[in-house]
Amino acid sequence: MSTYTIQSGDTLSGIASRYGTTVDTLMGLNPYITNRNLIYAGNTLNLPGAQQSAPATTQNTTPQKTTQQLAEEYAKAQTANSGNETQALLNQYEKIAEQQKQALQQNKQLAETQVNSQRDDVLQTYNDNARQAYINSMLGKKSVEQELSQAGLNTSGLVGSAYANIENAYGNNLSGLQKSRDTSINNINKQLNEIQLQYAIQESELLSDIENAKLEIQKYGDQLAYQKYQDALNNYLNFANYDSQQQQIAQEQANWQKEFELALQELELAKKKASSSGSGSSRSSSSSSVSSAYSFPEDSSLYTISSNNTGSSNKSSSSKKEREPLQNPTEWLLNGKLNIGR
Repeated sequence: MSTYTIQSGDTLSGIASRYGTTVDTLMGLNPYITNRNLIYAGNTLNLPGAQQSAPATTQNTTPQKTTQQLAEEYAKAQTANSGNETQALLNQYEKIAEQQKQALQQNKQLAETQVNSQRDDVLQTYNDNARQAYINSMLGKKSVEQELSQAGLNTSGLVGSAYANIENAYGNNLSGLQKSRDTSINNINKQLNEIQLQYAIQESELLSDIENAKLEIQKYGDQLAYQKYQDALNNYLNFANYDSQQQQIAQEQANWQKEFELALQELELAKKKASSSGSGSSRSSSSSSVSSAYSFPEDSSLYTISSNNTGSSNKSSSSKKEREPLQNPTEWLLNGKLNIGR
């Protein structure tokens, strides 16, 4: 026996026509189908034996999935893109985090540039002052030489001694300039170190905040995906439970309909038996025949009083009145007042 997986839009009559069989045959092979007009996509349908032989390996032996398994598959399908949604949030936040890191780096570079500009100023000032000190020493030497020459003291001893004094003054001045320059450079280097340390701390805090934010986004995405999964799972199970209830109701209605039709058939059969017992028999014998198959309630409203006796009304009043059933016993069945004895 082969099987077929019901697809969306299929009907039992359409499947029967496609495989050359009848709806009743399919319902007999698939007892779980109680309503020929109600089948569900995804269910497996047993089919009658195929006309042409097929390898045994091609027979579909996949067991039918339970409602819980189908619900889980449905929930997984509904939440299949949850990971992509979470990743999209992470990617969006990565862009924001990258902008924050770039802004921090730009602020650091700006602070370093401002401090380094002070270094350039210090070096430029030192070079200008050192050059001026050298010029002053050269001018001093020339001035001393002219003064000694005018005074007639232009001897090598005096000139050498004057030059030595000027050189010492120039050296002391240059040393002071270098010391001032080095002090300023050291202060600038300290500022740069402080800037680098300050921004290293800020960068570390920023990276930590970014990682924590990513974890929170991932956690939020996982919680959202789980909630979506549970919602989809519950929705499917609730829908399946509703369908099961509807099938049960349909089955009960079908059973009731069969019982009702059977009761009507038995009633008609009883009527035929009663009528075939003899047209010349009395009404009491007909009533007795029907009563043998059915139990009539004692409600007096269900009977009529026979008035066939025209000249003996007094005798009728003293004797037991003859009871005659209604012309349509089906009314008793429909009203629930006729108990059928089987």
